[in-house]
Formats: sequence, C-alpha cells, structure tokens
Amino acid sequence: MASNIVFVKSSASTVVDGKPIRLVKDEAWDGDDPVVAARPDLFNDLPERLRTSVEISSAPRQESVPVRDVIDLATVAEQLGVKVNKRWSESRLLKEISAAQAVLDAEADAAAQAVLDAEADDAADDEATTAPGD
Repeated sequence: MASNIVFVKSSASTVVDGKPIRLVKDEAWDGDDPVVAARPDLFNDLPERLRTSVEISSAPRQESVPVRDVIDLATVAEQLGVKVNKRWSESRLLKEISAAQAVLDAEADAAAQAVLDAEADDAADDEATTAPGD
C-alpha cells in the first residue's frame, strides 16, 4: 500500500515518459508514482471533497483514513461518464469506476499512438521529399 497518497486537482490528460495518462479529479494516486514525480502540479495532498460523519477540526489527523472511505465514489463515477444508480454498493461503484477508467486509458493510448504515427509519417514524408545532398 502507498505510504503517501495524493489526489488529482482536476481531470486532465498528460504524457509522462511517452505514455498518455488520464487523470480524474479527486482520484487517489501513490505519491511515489513516476506520474506524480513528473507532474506534482497536478496533485493535492487532500481531495477537494472529503466526506465525514464527524465535525472536521483544524487539528492534524492522527490516523489515516482509507481512500475509498474518503472519496465520494458516486461523484467520481459520474465524472467518468458513468450513469450512477444511487442504490449501487461501494464495490459496484468501484467496479464501474475501474471499467470507465480502462476505457479512458485505452482512448488516451489510441490518441497518443495516432499522434506518434502521424509524426512518423511526417518524418518519412520529409525524408522522401528532401533531395540528395540537401
């Protein structure tokens, strides 16, 4: 388990080490992840929305709270485009979030590959149109 957890500031796409990455607002990430190290400006120490059944004090927290208890899973799922049934259990929400994230990741990978392919085609065209000795 991650010893340092950070949260995405706002939904975005980025590329780290040539790999497209899709970030979803308030999504939890391992603070030691290479994406966090490369783009710390995209992360916060706490999510924007924090659910609790007790009054929040300004005193430092004494014990960590499991991430799935902190994040409003229904909101995360809706941000990913999932039509949420308010009667879904936590495990169903987690399953739907995972599936939606996989779709977004696949779309981001395909888009990044299309860019790389287009760049390779442009380079090949440039090489083919350059006269010998130029």
